[in-house]
Amino acid sequence: MLSNPDFVSNREARVEMLAELRTEIENADMPQWMLDELAIMQESFPQGTSIRCRSSSNNEDMPGFSGAGLYTSKTQHPDEGHISKSIKQVYAGLWNFRAFDERDFFRVNHFVASMGVLCHPNYTDEKANGVGVSLDPLYQTTNTFYLNSQIGEDLITNPEINSVAEEILLDKATVTDDDYLVIRRSNLVSNDTLIMAEKYLDQMRAYFLVIHEEFATLYDAVGDDGFAMDIEYKITSDDRLVIKQARPWVSYWQDRPSTGVYKDSLEMVCFPNPTTDYISIQCIDCNLAIIRIANLEGKQVVEQAVENNYNSKVKISVGDLPQGIYIISGYVGNDKRYSSRKIVKR
Repeated sequence: MLSNPDFVSNREARVEMLAELRTEIENADMPQWMLDELAIMQESFPQGTSIRCRSSSNNEDMPGFSGAGLYTSKTQHPDEGHISKSIKQVYAGLWNFRAFDERDFFRVNHFVASMGVLCHPNYTDEKANGVGVSLDPLYQTTNTFYLNSQIGEDLITNPEINSVAEEILLDKATVTDDDYLVIRRSNLVSNDTLIMAEKYLDQMRAYFLVIHEEFATLYDAVGDDGFAMDIEYKITSDDRLVIKQARPWVSYWQDRPSTGVYKDSLEMVCFPNPTTDYISIQCIDCNLAIIRIANLEGKQVVEQAVENNYNSKVKISVGDLPQGIYIISGYVGNDKRYSSRKIVKR
């Protein structure tokens, strides 16, 4: 197909030929060894279980190419016979038109693209779903997990219009009762109600620790601050917290080829973050003159001068500020902004 002029130049021909290829895959004979092993896997589920066959290709979550939503997942219901039917449909989904065109545009090699399948019980009427990361990729806080949850089956990746997801920073270790911070509440639940109730947060912390540690060992990343795991989770109709899948956070792989000193090592550092009483700012060789803190509406709430030297370090009290997210900025001479960071005030 790739060498066929019509396929290359004619969109309609490309759609048609890819559809024919998918049909061939779906109708092809499967080797007996594979049929046998799939039957054993299918029978391992409780009788009467609908099995979700999730696409999981080797060309998703790549640096510069997410591949999200391109491939086909299928549900095998108990009355549909051997699960090979759904498995072949998922395999065929590697050649969806949208998937082929996206790979082609981003120069992903079609000849090394391949499909895997993750099978788990199919959940209906789920109460919540979400995505979590075993670090904080948005606010750069330390010793926290990041959770983004939606009510019901409203997807994180493709939410319904006007729906707002719940955002929570969860402390990695429980030191006090105040071991999580709500960054944003969902607009689909009543005021002061959390999608991820505290019992689920406690479970999530335990799951995250196990998942992160096991995969850090697997990927030889123990002690690597840049390593994190990206997980998908559900709260089922019978109130169980279920981890659907886990994979390395894509930014970890983006950082691997880097050499030399990271840029951030020469910029302004703020700690602790999150904080309750004070924030320390340190900036070596950048000669800060003023520190300003603003809320997310852009209103300045703190300003403090810094002693003029090339090893700037200042401690600022933030105990009187309301809980929330703030932007802390350092300015050098002529009121020129040098660097900014997000901080979280508990």
